[in-house]
Amino acid sequence: DGVRYAYLKVTKEDFPRLLTVRKRAKDGAKYYGPFTDGTARENSARLLRSIFKIRTCAPKLPKSVCLQHYIGNCDAPCVGKISKTAYQTSLGAAVSVLKGGTKRVVKQLEQDMVKFSDRKQYEQAKVRRDQIDALRKFKTRQKMSMYRSYDEDIMHWITVNDRLYIQMFNVDKGKVT
Repeated sequence: DGVRYAYLKVTKEDFPRLLTVRKRAKDGAKYYGPFTDGTARENSARLLRSIFKIRTCAPKLPKSVCLQHYIGNCDAPCVGKISKTAYQTSLGAAVSVLKGGTKRVVKQLEQDMVKFSDRKQYEQAKVRRDQIDALRKFKTRQKMSMYRSYDEDIMHWITVNDRLYIQMFNVDKGKVT
């Protein structure tokens, strides 16, 4: 019917956003996908935005904090409540999860949690613990497993009435992602 599968786009801005788009453009942004299941894509985007506090406001940063900050879904880069470096670190973790590196991100968050706890910064340690729990739940819902633990591409095709239909799956370390 001409509808394209959607991608998740990480914009190229000082404080990038995570958006859903139908077409890839040559705009310097990074694209992940395409996602065949719209519900799974939106759930993934929503979860990553809330875990890593990725902003959802307009391209131009507002002059005051929004509701997303007050409910704990954004660290308010618009008013300088988070540095550009810290925001980029959080965004990098979200991108790593999109690429399938959930285990690596969880390991880093665990190390951060221990550091915060050692410094008696228990609120920050609790944030890391909650992020770890959310990522572990996300990972179990996100993937299907195979018995093999290597990378492979699976293709299947069929010809019907002089038309060729192709389907391809990417398997990363035995998991369809």
